[in-house]
Amino acid sequence: VITVRASEIKNFGTYRAIQAALDSARYGATSDNVYRVVVEPGTYDLTRALHIYSNTTLYLGGVTLIRNGKSKANMLRTGDYDTESTGATGYAAHSNIEVRGGIFDGSGTSNTVMKVAHAKNFRLVNASLKNVRNGHLMEIAGVDGFYVNNCRFEEQTLDSNGVGYEAIQLDILKKGHLFECRSEALPLKNVVIEGCSFNNVPRAIGTHTMI
Repeated sequence: VITVRASEIKNFGTYRAIQAALDSARYGATSDNVYRVVVEPGTYDLTRALHIYSNTTLYLGGVTLIRNGKSKANMLRTGDYDTESTGATGYAAHSNIEVRGGIFDGSGTSNTVMKVAHAKNFRLVNASLKNVRNGHLMEIAGVDGFYVNNCRFEEQTLDSNGVGYEAIQLDILKKGHLFECRSEALPLKNVVIEGCSFNNVPRAIGTHTMI
């Protein structure tokens, strides 16, 4: 267990403090030794995307993360920033990841709050994703084993001429489409979304892309 204290966040900033713990898990965790990163309850300003890697549980009970209004990044994503032709490939690049609890507040900005790609066995439990404009709350693509339980998705607004955005976009790793992810014809498998609520969103679950 790695605990990220509120004092560390105050001294080093939200991104640096939490990402340091996630990086420790990246290099130390295995399927037989899953790391648990626990963030002390509080409300924190997030200026950059947090990157989560294999065999890691991120526990955010009592935590609210608010995306800084000047940030153009996701709030949480699996793995590194890749290109269309380099980086993670296949389902198992990012395996056995769980995010429990927490409020992810996009503060009215437009980028996807949470992005999951090239992953196997990803779980999101008891979390809330909210408050984006002209963007998704969550995008998933190239995932085998995607489980969302008892989560809230809300406050997703569109301009009058905006295209359709889903709260949970069942996406594909299409070239020129899924930003900063390697392109690959890798279908979604074993998707379970249950016990969730969708409030003030244009579309709850769906897709508008294909190969």
